[in-house]
Amino acid sequence: MRQDAQDNYNSIKTTAAALFEMYGVEQVSMNQIAQTLQIGAGTLYRHFKDKGVLCFSLLEEDFDHLFTSFDHIQSSDKDKREQLSEMLTLMLEFKRDNEDLLLCIEKHEMRSLFKETDYYKTLYQYFETIFASHDQPQFKTDMLLNALTTRSYQYQTHFRHVDLDTFKSNLMALFYPYS
Repeated sequence: MRQDAQDNYNSIKTTAAALFEMYGVEQVSMNQIAQTLQIGAGTLYRHFKDKGVLCFSLLEEDFDHLFTSFDHIQSSDKDKREQLSEMLTLMLEFKRDNEDLLLCIEKHEMRSLFKETDYYKTLYQYFETIFASHDQPQFKTDMLLNALTTRSYQYQTHFRHVDLDTFKSNLMALFYPYS
């Protein structure tokens, strides 16, 4: 990428993050980001196809950190149940800390593309490894990741008022009920 294009890309991400922090992800439009930067909408959309793609780009480093933590957990001497428990704790905290950006990804075109990204495939592999010795590990992994969508997370935490520890305990009881 040319230096000026890289600078625009970085400026867009920095400005979007600041606006999202100030006003909330849902309240900030792509036009508002372009106006704040005094760039044309075409420049913005050349870098980010839609708001979901922009939100995803803001989370890439956080995904990398999450996966580094998952690597550490899976390389430990802990049994698969303990590994799943620790990974779910990190995953639910990741959801809590990035809820608005994750919801943005799920609301826009990026939602269908996310399952095609290396990030999703890596996430899938981590959990499938946990269930490898179970019956139907792919089905269990699919169902767990569906239970961990942001909308599911929001429903449980905001409407059912389930705290993260209870959420994790319930997932453990469903997906890894035996010790």
